[in-house]
Amino acid sequence: SGQFFLDPAGTSGIVLIGSGVGLTPVLAMLNTRIAQGSRREIWFFHGIRNRSDHIMKEHLEAIAREHPNVHLQVCASKPDPDPAYELGRDYHHEGRISGELFKKVLPSSNFDYYLCGPGPMMQDVTEGLKEWGVPAKHIHDETFGPSSVKKVAAVVSPETKPPTES
Repeated sequence: SGQFFLDPAGTSGIVLIGSGVGLTPVLAMLNTRIAQGSRREIWFFHGIRNRSDHIMKEHLEAIAREHPNVHLQVCASKPDPDPAYELGRDYHHEGRISGELFKKVLPSSNFDYYLCGPGPMMQDVTEGLKEWGVPAKHIHDETFGPSSVKKVAAVVSPETKPPTES
C-alpha cells in the first residue's frame, strides 16, 4: 500500500530481511541503493530452507563482493546434507533469521530494519528486535497474503435491522 520504502535521503545503516517471496521488495531496495551508489552500511539477511530456495544467489554474492558496504547473511533453516552446498561458502548460518542472530552478527542495534516474508518469521523477528531494544519506529514491514488480512467488524446500515429475539 505504498508504506514500505527506504528514505532516499537517509544516511543511517539499514538491515534488509527477506524470506520466501518477501525477498522481492527488500532485494529491490538493495538494488536501488546499489544503482544510486549508496555508501550506507547495508546488512542483507536472506532466509531460505535449503539450496532449492536459494534464488538470486549469484546476484547477491556479486553485490556483496563488489560493494564493501553490503554484508550478505544467508540463513538456511534446513540445509542440504550435500557437501557441495557448504556452510560458510553457500550460506552463512544454519537456522532461521532471529533477534538472537542479529545480536551475534550486527555491530549494534542502531539500524533501520526492513522485513518482508512469512508471518511467523516476521512476528519472531519483530519480537526479537523489540526485546533487543530497537524502537518500533525503526522496524518497517510489509505483509501479504493471509497474515495481512485484518478482521473488520460488520457495518450496520440504517436500512439493516438487527435480528430480533423471538
